[in-house]
Amino acid sequence: MMKFTINAISVVIAMSANIALASPWHMIEKRSKQADEPVRARAYNIFEVEPDFLENLRLGQTVIALPLPDGKMVQYELEAYSVLPPALAAKYPDIMTYKGHEVGTASNTGRFNISPRGFNGMFMHAGEQVFVDIQRNGTYAVYYKKDAHSMSGKNINEIIDKSEPKKNLENNTEAARNEANYSKAALTQYSIAFSTTGAYTKFFGGKAQALDSLAVLVNRLNEVYERDLGVRFVLAEGNHNIIFENLADDPFVNGRYPGETRDTLINARVQREKLISREIGYFDLGHVLTAGKDAGSARVGSLCDDIGYFYSSRSQAVTGNINPVGDAFFIDFVAHEIGHQFGANHTYNANGTQREPSMAWEPGSGSSIMGYAGLMGEQNVHLNSEAYFHSKSIEQMLQHIIAREAKAQKGEIEIKDAAILAPTIASRCGASIPRQNGDNLEPEITEVPQVHVIPKGVAFSLSGKGSDPDGDALVYTWEQVDLSDDATTSGHQLSSGFLATGPLYRYAAPTTSPVRHFPSLATQLKGEAEKGDVWVNVPRTLNFRLVARDGKGGGAYDETSVEVVDTGSQTFKILPAPDQRILVGSTTTVNWQVAGTDGGRINCQRVDISYSNDEGNSWQPLVNGVNNNGAHEVTIPANAGSAVRLKLACSDNIFYAITPKLATKSSDTPAPQPESNGGGGGGGSTGLFALLGLGIAALLRRREIMSY
Repeated sequence: MMKFTINAISVVIAMSANIALASPWHMIEKRSKQADEPVRARAYNIFEVEPDFLENLRLGQTVIALPLPDGKMVQYELEAYSVLPPALAAKYPDIMTYKGHEVGTASNTGRFNISPRGFNGMFMHAGEQVFVDIQRNGTYAVYYKKDAHSMSGKNINEIIDKSEPKKNLENNTEAARNEANYSKAALTQYSIAFSTTGAYTKFFGGKAQALDSLAVLVNRLNEVYERDLGVRFVLAEGNHNIIFENLADDPFVNGRYPGETRDTLINARVQREKLISREIGYFDLGHVLTAGKDAGSARVGSLCDDIGYFYSSRSQAVTGNINPVGDAFFIDFVAHEIGHQFGANHTYNANGTQREPSMAWEPGSGSSIMGYAGLMGEQNVHLNSEAYFHSKSIEQMLQHIIAREAKAQKGEIEIKDAAILAPTIASRCGASIPRQNGDNLEPEITEVPQVHVIPKGVAFSLSGKGSDPDGDALVYTWEQVDLSDDATTSGHQLSSGFLATGPLYRYAAPTTSPVRHFPSLATQLKGEAEKGDVWVNVPRTLNFRLVARDGKGGGAYDETSVEVVDTGSQTFKILPAPDQRILVGSTTTVNWQVAGTDGGRINCQRVDISYSNDEGNSWQPLVNGVNNNGAHEVTIPANAGSAVRLKLACSDNIFYAITPKLATKSSDTPAPQPESNGGGGGGGSTGLFALLGLGIAALLRRREIMSY
């Protein structure tokens, strides 16, 4: 456990203060009209940065200040590395890439680029993803991912080539299911050849600028693939020779119908020809980027595929977008299509032609990279993908990597004209890159809940524990792992809680906490289910896995299940007073519906009652382990505030119920008093008001006795 002395804390505070005072970033204004190009967010701030910022980075500065959208600063420690191969890096020395982590919070990571155009950054802070995007006029748009424009409403065309034998992929997945821990001692680096159409290159303003865009893209891909799979990409040597600058020498159709497949086949031919002519070096997989219509196509499992006499199978992939920039393009499009090349299938369960029943782990559109976030209309559970792979996708890809590496070691990857290319090319798949701090060891799940039986219609939580022998900071996800033969067909199915099979709960991005609430605390406080975030209203079994990730491609998981049963027409919940108020400072009675939870397979004999005055961020115990009989006296402190929520939880189970927000009242609140007419006259009128006052006081006392 890390320990800090008072002096160390003082140093950190002083450093933070200095960063705040000496920050090179200066906010201009919110949603500035000075931006001369569309900013890819609904809400953002525009910043300027001092020239020394970029120069200091080039000279090797490792700790920098980064702006948050609200104008505050955060410190990041950077490490330079290159996504360009040596000769290309020498030709374009001004293109530099970095990876980094937040000072003091190693689990918050980011990727950063500098080029003649300026600086680009993506990083995590306080659970939010932040983007710093250079604008054409030299200013910077800073915004949160949650405020970024989504792909919702886009008409996306995707064609999946399943030429890789499906049986092999299924076997890979089945083998992966037997591996609960995974780690790669060293990184595996893959050379990737990105062709670009003339329209794509023109969008960025020329070849050098397009190459810079590829460096930003590859750096962003590495954040995901290195963290989830232990995989790093580097551009193929000579990649600038497949950046086409104009329509005259552009062999592609740029997404024009039926461009999704034509461009992949053209790319397979072009990249093979460029390899044979030695204009580009060896590559493990290829891809073409277009600025045409929103589309994608990939040959599933084409990583390190054969190179024939006429075309390169490993090059059969395309991603297109009329605005090929930003995270929606990098993650929802390019990372998704490359996921197919690594053997991953779609994970969404909404009805659609590209649904894969054996991998439909996510409700509706899904929200992980291999889902269709934002593209499934009323079945969207997210508008943009979380920049993470579902653990089932990781299983598929890792096993495909293992299979391809084994095939390469046996010399079974077919490369025609290999004699012409020797010794440049051989039967291989990726290269092992030693880690700076030694081999990475896999984390371990040390605790998951036992199987529990709960009633329908209640919230529940799952918690576990993990450890890492390297001391790496772990992040966790709780993922539902249930399949269904039937796809969902409406948004209502996703929010009703009545699906008897298949996935109910959407994929949520990893956090440092190994605890997840079902539905989420935000949904519980709102009191209304959302798509992929529901109260279960039908008897069924739910299967979950806790996944721990070390941020270096290492992971572990363990599984448990929750059985939901029907206990009758009532729901386990607290019965609030009619006025939605609760007495504080004195003893009051909390009443609840037992709803059959005290017998049968649930057999919850005791409950805990707590309260929160900060909207569920913390809970203060009132009583623990009292009989589950429907009523118990509690005393909420008089200083609890103006409103609280109560939570009723089974003492030895995982289910609970939270009340709506309840206004507080105190026992010494004065009863309304009769108005005085001042003087001795008007006895009849005074007697009437006195009787009325007594009646009101009696009514208030009666209501107080009835409350809880």
